[in-house]
Amino acid sequence: MKTSHILTASLTALTVTLSSCGEKKTTETKKAEKEHDHSNCDHDPKATTGGSHDHDGDGENHKEHAGSSAHDHDDHGHSHDKKVAGPNGGRVITVIEPHAEFLVTPERKVRITFLNEENKAVALGEQSVRMVCGDRNHPSNISFSKEADGMSLLSNETLPKGNQYDTHVTFKMTAEAKPARAKFSLNMNPCSTCDHLEYACTCAHAH
Repeated sequence: MKTSHILTASLTALTVTLSSCGEKKTTETKKAEKEHDHSNCDHDPKATTGGSHDHDGDGENHKEHAGSSAHDHDDHGHSHDKKVAGPNGGRVITVIEPHAEFLVTPERKVRITFLNEENKAVALGEQSVRMVCGDRNHPSNISFSKEADGMSLLSNETLPKGNQYDTHVTFKMTAEAKPARAKFSLNMNPCSTCDHLEYACTCAHAH
């Protein structure tokens, strides 16, 4: 009988001990999980505000770059849904600032005039222009000189024969500036739906 009581007491003590260990383990596990959750929430505010991320590790928030660019070379801050001719009826070239009017004169020379935001001529600065056009196998190189009034550049050579050919115009806004190039088809045939030649047409149809 005494032995039976001792055995029962031992089993009871073992059960209590195992139960205590299980509760302690469960408590420690929950505590560890709680601490883990808090550690995961400790983020840099820059990485969570507005859904932006520091992708390159420089510590800067680059949210402002989403869907935009520092400088849009196609649009330049202007809407081209409606084409606008230059003040003299020429083509407005927008690859440079200020923009420039490209005009073919009755003598088949090219006059380049720079324009302000109101589409009006502005005096020349240090700008220089050169141009290549005509037959691809025998292209014509066109140079420009400043006109006497200081408002435009006029080509020294006349355009080659023909009323339509590829044309490349290269601008340098200053001597140190990188060149900017405009490429288009110089179509000097009249437009059937507006008062301009095709190269300066303001219609929405394809050119």
